[in-house]
Amino acid sequence: MNINPKAAGLSPARLATLDRFVQTRYIDAGKIAGALTVIARRGEVAHFSPLGLADVERKTPVREAYYLPALLDDEATYQRRLHDLS
Repeated sequence: MNINPKAAGLSPARLATLDRFVQTRYIDAGKIAGALTVIARRGEVAHFSPLGLADVERKTPVREAYYLPALLDDEATYQRRLHDLS
């Protein structure tokens, strides 16, 4: 996946504040275990950030392939990535 904030007309520095906000306000505070933030504008993915844990008991980090099959080429690619992660 090509991530290009400038092509989307957004500031990489400003987008980084989103990660800090989600991490401190929600994950570190124990309100949620993990999050996946995706911001797209003008057909460009400007920000993509998996944070925290998808499975707290197993300490499995949030990963793109768990949640975003729409960003992948096809269902076969999605299934292959899920298999690779297990």
